[in-house]
Amino acid sequence: TVFVVSPVIPSALPTYSICANNAAFNLNTVLTPSPSGGNWTGTGVTNPTFIPSVAGVGIHTVVYTIGTGTCLASAISNITVNPSPNLTPISPLTICNNTGFIVNLASNIPSSFVWQAIATSTVSGEVSLAQTSSVINNTLTNTTTSPQNVQYTVTPTSVPQGCLGGSSNFTVTVM
Repeated sequence: TVFVVSPVIPSALPTYSICANNAAFNLNTVLTPSPSGGNWTGTGVTNPTFIPSVAGVGIHTVVYTIGTGTCLASAISNITVNPSPNLTPISPLTICNNTGFIVNLASNIPSSFVWQAIATSTVSGEVSLAQTSSVINNTLTNTTTSPQNVQYTVTPTSVPQGCLGGSSNFTVTVM
């Protein structure tokens, strides 16, 4: 008597998205393959870990394989690695006392921006609560007789992917 055993047909979530600057993650945890015990292969994969920074931006096919020989079977998933925004550099500014300034924020990909100033006791008019906008528009008043600096921090987030970019600082000197 001959018994034919059909190979196990594995499954895994078909798609997943992540940001390029996110930490490596376990494919078994995220893509929940079934049955467990198989191996993952693909660009950016060190079984069972997917490393977005190694894979790079784009769509990457990862393969989950289980079984051996003629009973080897696999499931395919696609992981999209989205880019993280890079803020366009902002040069330091020098303005006169009681003067407004405007900075239009930009990055290399469509983004929203969160910005705020570090409050100081020697300058008024800076916005020290986090703001979500693509324009910084403050009028600053120096309450002393010497130049004073106000530091602003800006963080971009890609739209619509939601990938967080690195924060950047710039300084406004109020004469």
